[in-house]
Amino acid sequence: MTSMFNNWAAEIFLNKPKGLYLSSFKAIAADIKDEIIKYTGSFAYLDGLILMVTPNLTTIEVKHYDRYEGTGNYNLRRLVRLWLQMATNFSIVPLRMASFLGFLFAIFGFTYATWLIMGKLTFGITPAGWSSLIVSIMVLGGVQLLTIGIIGEYVGRMYLNLNRKPQYVVKAKKGFKISVE
Repeated sequence: MTSMFNNWAAEIFLNKPKGLYLSSFKAIAADIKDEIIKYTGSFAYLDGLILMVTPNLTTIEVKHYDRYEGTGNYNLRRLVRLWLQMATNFSIVPLRMASFLGFLFAIFGFTYATWLIMGKLTFGITPAGWSSLIVSIMVLGGVQLLTIGIIGEYVGRMYLNLNRKPQYVVKAKKGFKISVE
């Protein structure tokens, strides 16, 4: 189940093509390898690096035999660490999720505040203190999450820039005498 979760998370955080199985066994073209080894950051995650360089991947069916001896090294703790590494080192999706949640909370808070004010003006019914407390928490919490998300966008963009995530990869130069480097 944890492998399935990591596979789903890779689709969300790394834009992994659906149906592509990420395995520890890989055959990588030389031009892709040359781009991957340029990574100088810490916490290298090979699948994330490959997907940063190219979306053109495929799966080749191989026969997996049962382990001859011993057990696998990936336990729940290691899979959670792998997931966190994937989510925090190769994606700004968590920052965008914080912005989205903040926006939803703020909208919900403002909507609820409007509903309570209309209820008070129309029917004169409002629980004492509770409404203002909930509205304050929802609005302020939403605005704070939205602000953190916006700051996170800036930090995420700086991270992607520092991480040297390529905007494009030149696979081949043909017929031009101008240097691309």
